[in-house]
Amino acid sequence: MIGGCARSGTTLLLSLLSSHPRIQAIPFETQALCPTAYDAKIDRSKPLDIEMIRECLRASPTPERCEYWCEKTPRNVFFFDKILKRFGRAVRLIHIVRDGRDVVCSIHPDDPTQFWVSPNRWIEDVEAGLAFERHPQVLTIRYEDLVSCFRQSISRICRFLQLDVTYHLEQYP
Repeated sequence: MIGGCARSGTTLLLSLLSSHPRIQAIPFETQALCPTAYDAKIDRSKPLDIEMIRECLRASPTPERCEYWCEKTPRNVFFFDKILKRFGRAVRLIHIVRDGRDVVCSIHPDDPTQFWVSPNRWIEDVEAGLAFERHPQVLTIRYEDLVSCFRQSISRICRFLQLDVTYHLEQYP
């Protein structure tokens, strides 16, 4: 699962991981693992919607060699504890962090007079993910490292996921 603040590279990371032949990526934010994440107030007591994940995987053409699936909704970071409890040792969580100055300057596409993310939201979202920084099933990766030190970053991610770095990843555009 991927989580992080909006505008931090969650979509880029999902796209990158989807190029791995053993990973089936769900191509949109399901919010199944972070119920109420986009409500005015996050309610962490709400159950995860595992059935929605199953439906998404059934609806997408899954290559036979895919053994893993990946979902990214940025606010998954607020539910890392529930995700870890639900999936146990089988889950790996990637928290992607981007420099807050770049995140908060991103213009909202529906209203060019507004920024997408407030500084307070960036702080809250990043702190939620960093609370798990030392957890062995959580990897924190910097967006800037992913784009500037691509091979090193992708190798680190693959080691964490216990996957080989494939040609598909190395040749990612």
